[in-house]
Amino acid sequence: MNRKETAKTFMYACFGILALAGAVQIVAPNAVAQSIEPTTVAAAYSVVEGQFGTYYQIAIMSNGDVYKAPLNNQNWAFQTNIFAGNNPIQNSDSSLGDVKQRFSR
Repeated sequence: MNRKETAKTFMYACFGILALAGAVQIVAPNAVAQSIEPTTVAAAYSVVEGQFGTYYQIAIMSNGDVYKAPLNNQNWAFQTNIFAGNNPIQNSDSSLGDVKQRFSR
């Protein structure tokens, strides 16, 4: 191959890479996962509760949400989040000046 053909081949390779990069920039922002919910089921099981043996289905999602439904009914109800629990963490409002004053001693 002579220099002219090598330069032409290199130019076409560069144009191909540029076209591919442009296509990725156009298509990539529109790419989304094919899922309705952002979380997936991490665990699912059935439970018998109460004196008369009521059967329930329990599902734990990957984000920690726990849902419960009677076995003969598909109306799932949110119960709790295993990571956060039912009691939120209590905190007090502090300004940056309060924090500086507390730790400057």
